[in-house]
Amino acid sequence: AFLLITALSAFSFQRLVPGDRVWSYEEAHVGFMGWVIDELTVAGYDMPSENEEFTWAKYLSPVETTDTPKKWDILKFLDEDGKSHGAIVVEMTDKGPIVKQPMEAGLLIFMTIDNSQVVGYLRPHKAGTRDAPRI
Repeated sequence: AFLLITALSAFSFQRLVPGDRVWSYEEAHVGFMGWVIDELTVAGYDMPSENEEFTWAKYLSPVETTDTPKKWDILKFLDEDGKSHGAIVVEMTDKGPIVKQPMEAGLLIFMTIDNSQVVGYLRPHKAGTRDAPRI
């Protein structure tokens, strides 16, 4: 029973819900979220386009706490000081997700986030499946 409990708790996180606030593309396409839009568009996911007004729920779905996070999921995590950050999952490991995150001057940092630091995940919709909540 101990091993089963350990395995189940390895991916313990909250269910995040995309907001229902209406955004303009220009308003959303800055900083971290601008980078996410660009990265996921290139990877073949539906993302907002120029001059579009949208809600994030049109493009992102909650990753249920019973699901296993996947490559390209958007991760929310806390650093050692409790400050919230975002990243995109590159790979899942037993120790936690390996993620990429934008830095200054267009650079990326790749790092492993300890599972205990993970707040939750959002999953992008694959291109052409806007009505389908999962890929």
